[in-house]
Amino acid sequence: MCKKIIIYLFAVLTVLMFLIAASELYSYAALKNIFESPKEFLTILKISVLAITLISCIIIYYIWMHIYSIMNNNFKDVTGIQNKVSLEAKISEIAQRNNTMNVGLMMYDLNDFKQINDTYGHAAGDKLLQDFVDCLSKILVKDSFLARFGGDEFLIVQENATPELMKNMSLKLCRIIDEYNKTAQFKISYAEGYEVSYHNHYFFIEDLLDEVDKKMYRDKAYKKKNITEDYSREKPYECIDNIITEKSFASEIFKCIQETDENKSLALIISDISNFHYFNNAFGYSVGNNILKSFCGEILNAPSMLFSRHLHSDVFAALLDVTNFTEEELLYHIRLYNKYIVNRISKLNHVCHFKINSGIFMINDRFLAPEIMISNANTARRLAKMNSTHVCCYNKQLEESEVKEAKILLTFPEALEADKFQIFLQPKVNTSDGTISGAEALVRWIDDGRPVWNPDDFIPLLERTGYITELDYLVYEKCFRFLSQNETMKNNFITISLNVSPAHLLTPQEFIDKVLNLAQKYCIDLNRIIFEITENAFIQQKEPLDKVINVFHRHGIRISMDDFGSGYSSLQLLDDIKFDEVKIDKKFFRNGINDNSKIILHEMIEMLKKLGKNIVCEGIEKEEVVDFLKKEGCDELQGFLFYKPMSESEFASMFSELYDEAAG
Repeated sequence: MCKKIIIYLFAVLTVLMFLIAASELYSYAALKNIFESPKEFLTILKISVLAITLISCIIIYYIWMHIYSIMNNNFKDVTGIQNKVSLEAKISEIAQRNNTMNVGLMMYDLNDFKQINDTYGHAAGDKLLQDFVDCLSKILVKDSFLARFGGDEFLIVQENATPELMKNMSLKLCRIIDEYNKTAQFKISYAEGYEVSYHNHYFFIEDLLDEVDKKMYRDKAYKKKNITEDYSREKPYECIDNIITEKSFASEIFKCIQETDENKSLALIISDISNFHYFNNAFGYSVGNNILKSFCGEILNAPSMLFSRHLHSDVFAALLDVTNFTEEELLYHIRLYNKYIVNRISKLNHVCHFKINSGIFMINDRFLAPEIMISNANTARRLAKMNSTHVCCYNKQLEESEVKEAKILLTFPEALEADKFQIFLQPKVNTSDGTISGAEALVRWIDDGRPVWNPDDFIPLLERTGYITELDYLVYEKCFRFLSQNETMKNNFITISLNVSPAHLLTPQEFIDKVLNLAQKYCIDLNRIIFEITENAFIQQKEPLDKVINVFHRHGIRISMDDFGSGYSSLQLLDDIKFDEVKIDKKFFRNGINDNSKIILHEMIEMLKKLGKNIVCEGIEKEEVVDFLKKEGCDELQGFLFYKPMSESEFASMFSELYDEAAG
């Protein structure tokens, strides 16, 4: 307000000075009659008035800025920010508004400030205050108002605030203070409380002040209790009670089960929070701890609860009496209760993207080892993470699947060592003349001439566990050796397509080096190698993939996008990624093709041809599909209608026969 008054006065005085200067100059000129013509008089008049006005403006500006500085300093604290008088005026102004929507407050108090003042003197205390103000100033954004509330307390009034903005400001201050404390003589420790008034979460300004004050003192009490030497860092999970080892938990389960009426049905439920590390990293350990405390409290209050325990990190377990529930009803009620907990915790802690995963194990055999119960509930919990409902109940099917996966993982290293993985090649044919243009390398787990496991059983599991890279390198070496040892292959340009697991993109340089070393070992023409990478890998790991593609292109290796059309970002990928070939997903041809499929495929193939991509269609099993794809201009076809996957020796024999026939 003061600044506006000064600007208005400055403008009025400037106009008055201009008029006075013009009037005086005109009177003087008229009296002296010193100008030969009116034109000359007007020119001199303009120049003189402008000069006088400019000088007057400069003088008035400095006078009024000095006055404004004196007036403004009455509202400034010794630290250079607004003082309590200015803050009270700001709060009063907000109180007079129609509402306090999107007004946020952040209150701060320095911990142990009096001790520093008393021990090291006021100079040290003043420096600490100033340094803290400097740190606070760095988190201010547009519409921030920082003031000293009194003593070692500070308040930020933030207009146009959101909970997310306040969290980000809080997190930024935490990082700034952490960096400051690394080299500071006196480390800064502070208590913080913040709140925002918004729709469905409305506060009058007095209530808002009261709320942030309460939060700040709760934070101060917590930090005094838990922080000893390092005043700047909060320690994770220390405030959560009842953390228990799995061995002790197993003993408690067994005891509780034996003491419960045998006519009652029981269930063990183990739950966690999806991506809990995100909340710790984004908002700090205090928010993470508050979430865990809320989660723990809600579990303790769950209906039919016999007892619950905090196992570790964000994982909690509970034993429930589920006598009156079928499995389906229990799943439904757990989903509802998890949703209730999510809504409660989200509102209390102002967090979003919050989900709970729950694994359920129905205890049908009370004498089953508790460790097995815990393991089964954990298995269901891990599967719940991939379930849209985030709740999963352990059942016979899961048990069989788990046993099978365990067998696969246990026997894989031995099978790899004993060379029980064999290469099968499925030929690809040219659409134009039906000749073999190349083959895709597939792997089979075989023992004594019989398949041990279906590829759909072991390949996804090996990809999840990371063992797939060892298998891939074995496949690459076998294929390179096959190309180098087969004379007919050497004399004909036959390409081999090899699948690449996304796991290789976690260590792209290692992947590149191993492939190039194998190629050098077997003297392979790399122009005959095509690496097939799934569409999902293109989407999720673009940066390492770009590196791999650039290096491979320099060596002549081509890149094919596998399963094109199975994801959601194909069109964007066409512009972003430098691949050479597109393999259209077999789901388009699984049941033949209808009119809608024809329209989609027509547009897709036409677009890819214009982009200069080689087009391969896999999973071809019907003649009508072949006729359509030939007409559309597809380059290569692959499927059981032409050839089934065959062993290396079968492929070599077949190709030699076809080559001899063509030569003859």
